[in-house]
Amino acid sequence: MHASLPMYDWPEVWAENDALWSKMRDALRAQGIEAPDALDRSTGYTQSWTHADLVLGQSCGLPYIRELSTKVALIGALDLGLKGCAPGQYNSHIVVHQKSGLTPGDLAGRPYAFNSACSQSGLNALNTAGLAAGQGTETGSHRASMQMVACGDADFAAIDAHTWTLAERFEPATQSLRILSHTSPTPGPVYIAAKGVDVAAYRKALSPFLVLTEAADYAGLL
Repeated sequence: MHASLPMYDWPEVWAENDALWSKMRDALRAQGIEAPDALDRSTGYTQSWTHADLVLGQSCGLPYIRELSTKVALIGALDLGLKGCAPGQYNSHIVVHQKSGLTPGDLAGRPYAFNSACSQSGLNALNTAGLAAGQGTETGSHRASMQMVACGDADFAAIDAHTWTLAERFEPATQSLRILSHTSPTPGPVYIAAKGVDVAAYRKALSPFLVLTEAADYAGLL
């Protein structure tokens, strides 16, 4: 059995996510769904998405709608409780250096950092806003993107708004950054399980932790 909650699993909040998983695990077991005792942090997140024994995982909405919707079961969306976003939605903060005099109208064509080519919050949101025309550098994580802007190697980045709340707690680079603008809300990251599971039982178990959503809700990301 495999369970992974990688979307916001910074080392600094492992204990918090372990506590969340223990509640989710017990709720699943109460519905007769076998679930592992602990989260798996040794398997890469892209490999975990299609793990044959995936009990529960997380994916950004963009890879879900691009490639996973026919391979996994959609359980629901994370409700991050973000200001200006409806339940189950999220957006990104466009961040620049604190000392930068840039305005929102200055960004098009400038060098930017992004976490992953399959990221809704880090890259697709910039595409939608017409801000990905400049030279982009893939960093591998939102955290690395913030660090790149903070040290002046990129002019801006789009950072998942919930990741930003983590960064304000744990990432020193935020002290050198400021939020310039925001992207429009879109459907947030999803909970997924192996194809063929009893989705109704999953949703009953996990209703305190998710917002019900369907694949069609994510079609607009393409």
